[in-house]
Amino acid sequence: MATYRRWWEDAYLNVQYWTTSEDLETLINTTVDGVLTSEVSDHDQLSNEQAFNRLLGLYDNGFVPKNMAENLKLDRLQILTPYRGGGGGALSLSEAIRSRYRHDAWEPARRTKETAFAHSDKIIRIKNFYGWNSATKSRELRLSNGSIGVVCNNKEGRYGYFAESQWRLEFDKLEEEDFELAYAITVHKAQGSEFGEVIVVIPERRALLSRELVYTALTRSKARLTILVQKSSRSNPLLIARQRSDLATRNSSVYLNPSERNRAFEPEPGVKVQSKVEYVIYKALQSAREQGVLTFEYEREMLLTLDGKQVKVHPDFTVTCKGKTYYWEHLGMLDRRDYASKWRSRVAGYRADGHGDALLTTDDLGGLSDARISAVIDDLVRGTLQGESGEFSQHHYRL
Repeated sequence: MATYRRWWEDAYLNVQYWTTSEDLETLINTTVDGVLTSEVSDHDQLSNEQAFNRLLGLYDNGFVPKNMAENLKLDRLQILTPYRGGGGGALSLSEAIRSRYRHDAWEPARRTKETAFAHSDKIIRIKNFYGWNSATKSRELRLSNGSIGVVCNNKEGRYGYFAESQWRLEFDKLEEEDFELAYAITVHKAQGSEFGEVIVVIPERRALLSRELVYTALTRSKARLTILVQKSSRSNPLLIARQRSDLATRNSSVYLNPSERNRAFEPEPGVKVQSKVEYVIYKALQSAREQGVLTFEYEREMLLTLDGKQVKVHPDFTVTCKGKTYYWEHLGMLDRRDYASKWRSRVAGYRADGHGDALLTTDDLGGLSDARISAVIDDLVRGTLQGESGEFSQHHYRL
């Protein structure tokens, strides 16, 4: 294992190697302690728990200042890993962090309710949560899949605090199974987010490794970045990821050999698309068109109301099935915050013009699968769009 050093004195990047789970835990603890030393005043005079609370914007005792989620600083430090379970996965890493920095946070023994979460635990929502808005008489999204917050044991009960919610949530009325610890989260859950400092764990496991996934992980940090790579007798996992692309190495019946001209791919004569993913989607739609189940156009112009003005836009694919028109927009850069922000404006236009239910969106942040593309097209043909309802659209699919 690499010799430890005070990496927090370095400017931006630190790369370390580990072999066993014990090595990894030691490296993570050393790294987190370094962050606490540099970011938390009087760190040496505080317990691990108190210092960690201050890092996250909590009082020393783990309560949220003024009961306002906007005072939290949960994005100051984040551990990322490609995997949820197993060695080097988000679940085990989160438990290790809690064991060291939340050792004294468990609620008093007099509390009888069994719980998976200690006072001041950092948690993540793993499915959308909707609440009733009495003013608009409709359901509205209160927490998104991937929202990060804290749970606190106040005198009047347990509450969850999340930056995206204007209310503190009565945690005991929610299902704990819909939350997980968030000291470490998967790269997939981190899409579109940024953190002050990031620790990226790269286990020797190769199942999900790709250039795209590693790129997403490494670009989550706004300041310092630590990469912890597992050593083994096999090739370096980073080398494997560099050599593997979710797009370029797929054994796919629809991914043929596109001709590239001026950075565009030509799925059929006279039509040029802007990315390999669009090429793959185009070929799948082309196959469905040849079967006579739909028709489609690439980047057909339409008018959309944006900020009160009629603006010409070009949806990636305009698909017609059984007399109904759908708009398929592939969101290829959701890992960029500016891109995600601009998309929110675009989707508001679709909804304002009455196209919300006809809009479907996709992303490839977790890879690309023929089966998932086929499932989207099957939903189009049946006229029953599914997908996940949320900020991107009412029907968002992960390819």
